[in-house]
Amino acid sequence: MVRTLLIEIGTEEIPAGYLRTAVSSFADGFNSLLDSKRVARSNTRTFFTPRRLAIIIDDVALSQEKTIKKIKGPPADIAYKDGKPTSAAKGFASGKGVPLDSLKIEEFKGKRFIVAEVEEEIASTITILKDNLLEVVKNIKFPKKMRWEETNFLFARPIRWIVALFGDELIEFSIAGVKSGRISMGHRLISPGEIEIEPSNYVENLKNSYVVVDYDEREKKLREMILKKAGEVGGEPVIPEYLLEEVTNLIEYPFVIKGSFDEKFLRLPEQVILTAMESHQRYFPVKKDGNLLPYFISAVNNVPNKDIISGNEKVLEARLEDARFYWETDKKISITDRVSILDGIIWHKSLGTLLDRTHRLVKLSEWIGERVPDVNNEVIKEGARLSKADLTTLMIRDGKEFTNLEGHIGAEYAREEGMEEVICRVIEEHYRPRNAEDGLPGTKEAAVVSLADRIDLIIGSFLAGDIPTGSRDPLGLRQAFNGFIRIVVDFKFDVSMEELVEKGTEEFYIDNIPNRKEEIVQFIKDRIESYLQSIGIRYDIANAVLSRGWDNLLTATMIANAMMEFRKDEDEFEHLVIGQKRVSNILEGKKMELMTESLLKEEQEKRLYLEAKNIESELKKYIGKKRYLDALNLLKGLRPFIDSLFDNVLVMTDEEELRHNRLALLYYVRGLFHLVADFEEIVID
Repeated sequence: MVRTLLIEIGTEEIPAGYLRTAVSSFADGFNSLLDSKRVARSNTRTFFTPRRLAIIIDDVALSQEKTIKKIKGPPADIAYKDGKPTSAAKGFASGKGVPLDSLKIEEFKGKRFIVAEVEEEIASTITILKDNLLEVVKNIKFPKKMRWEETNFLFARPIRWIVALFGDELIEFSIAGVKSGRISMGHRLISPGEIEIEPSNYVENLKNSYVVVDYDEREKKLREMILKKAGEVGGEPVIPEYLLEEVTNLIEYPFVIKGSFDEKFLRLPEQVILTAMESHQRYFPVKKDGNLLPYFISAVNNVPNKDIISGNEKVLEARLEDARFYWETDKKISITDRVSILDGIIWHKSLGTLLDRTHRLVKLSEWIGERVPDVNNEVIKEGARLSKADLTTLMIRDGKEFTNLEGHIGAEYAREEGMEEVICRVIEEHYRPRNAEDGLPGTKEAAVVSLADRIDLIIGSFLAGDIPTGSRDPLGLRQAFNGFIRIVVDFKFDVSMEELVEKGTEEFYIDNIPNRKEEIVQFIKDRIESYLQSIGIRYDIANAVLSRGWDNLLTATMIANAMMEFRKDEDEFEHLVIGQKRVSNILEGKKMELMTESLLKEEQEKRLYLEAKNIESELKKYIGKKRYLDALNLLKGLRPFIDSLFDNVLVMTDEEELRHNRLALLYYVRGLFHLVADFEEIVID
């Protein structure tokens, strides 16, 4: 016999961004509970709206599965004498409640013991649920929780009702003073009455009361309605997926309205209009042939009427009017003249103003640009000089919802003034990538300034003592350097990190720079290692590469990828690594001297030296051209000669001169391998 389990937690409105993670952890908690209690079931379905989290688990068994527990008793030679059970065996069987003749003999760690097989007690599923539901609900994950009543129960929002049914049977328990029952609630505004629920008709019953609990169904309906509304004015909606998900989680039943705004606002930059609609109002813009139309689509949590449409239009118009005021006022001061105004804005109390930072960005950008081929250094210099100018504008400084347009707004003002597009793109794109999902700068010049911006942020923050910890990174330094790595690798920038850090600290006038440099370098090494592992590089290969060269992260990435490819021939790779580990072990702690070729006596050492010398020039040529897989295959050719030396020649001979010379030979050979990576760091599985 099986039943369907339904649990619904009804609440006040939970933030949209909490819901998916919460209901997933809710389901995980239940499945973990049922697994641990040996309760069989089939699939688990999750449902959620702003006012409820629910799970339905099908085909749940009425009780735990039977299980036999083996209990070890006395040693067999004590339990039986001459084949007959002793009092020890009888007492053991009696104590465990099993027949004497059911005892078995099994071996444990070489010794024989008697064993009783005992069937564990079976609990009913309803009892298990009553005893554990509170703990499962308590462990639902939310970014933040609140206390709102006398039991001090923590949850995202106050709990207002609970439905807990195992088939037709009520699971009686309570949370935060709320008792479980059979009653759910309909849509708060349209159908606020009580609904008696059964697991078999949960979804349909709520739909009849204007609650669509299935997220996929709610999103599909909403998307269709948005498309239809936009089509009424001959346009197509702009539907960012993140916005559609957020809006879907703000409503219990999909309704949409179409609103309009004055065409004069279309003279504003498109991104300003989109931001006014999307970031605060969560409206969907409408386009035709790639151009914005003076309409918007909004999802509402009530039956649409003229007042709702009018209210939404007025709110948007007020925001667009603010944006138009900022736009027109800001243009009265040129973007070039705004650079000097940066001197009045403190970037960091210990590090000076935004103008100080701009001067550093110009110098750092020029330094990087000189080391990157095929870039226009005049564009880099001017783009860096103007990169932070829009931070003085009303649009960014006072616009609240427009602050995330920094860079973009500066580029728009620069375009208005007729600046070259390549410079405008530097101003706009030097902030990219803003996060892991964001695209990279579109030009090399913008990429160069982006690198300078990120390394200056990191160095400045460390020098001022704002250093990330395991749990805190308020300035986003890790994300900033992750973007740095993406740019270097994608654009194939060949830049020395050590030199860049040295250059980056030159312009700061602050105490304790030497100690902070060490911390900056360690931070960079850690981020590069994390990056390599994030793209599928084994931890030991990452260590092998970085122990020989973290300074050039493009090179480190290319070598790591080459070694992962090289490793595919596992047998050959393993033998090569073992050989290098033997070399490393024998050299450990030894003082190295120059090798003398005339002291090579044995054929095997002569041959190893000859083969190593023969490949040295070509090896360095491959490394210079960043052909690291070819370099590794060249080194692979030394393996049989290294093995032959160890098999046939006594390196640690008593003859001191020969011993030192053989160690010097191995040191020379290891040096060739170290041009690529430290093979001793590799772990053989």
